[in-house]
Amino acid sequence: MSKTQHPITDELLDQLLANYQKPEDLIGAEGILKQLTKKLVERALDAELTHHLGHDKHQPVVSERALHLADGYPVVRQQLGQSAGLLRRQSR
Repeated sequence: MSKTQHPITDELLDQLLANYQKPEDLIGAEGILKQLTKKLVERALDAELTHHLGHDKHQPVVSERALHLADGYPVVRQQLGQSAGLLRRQSR
């Protein structure tokens, strides 16, 4: 685990607890603790997947194989768009 600390400021806590009225708001089924845990896990998994795949979520990915197959099909090649052009320039 990283030794870098990410401070949780009083201002952040004030924002998170702005609508707190009863214990269930904090630790209940739809409480802030469950919401924070869900968001943190999703963010960590997204970061791990991005690192593993080498590109961000929803970023278009065009392989060299797809470009090669599309060479004889101008409509498909056109649909690959600028991603194809960028990949070609980077691979040369």
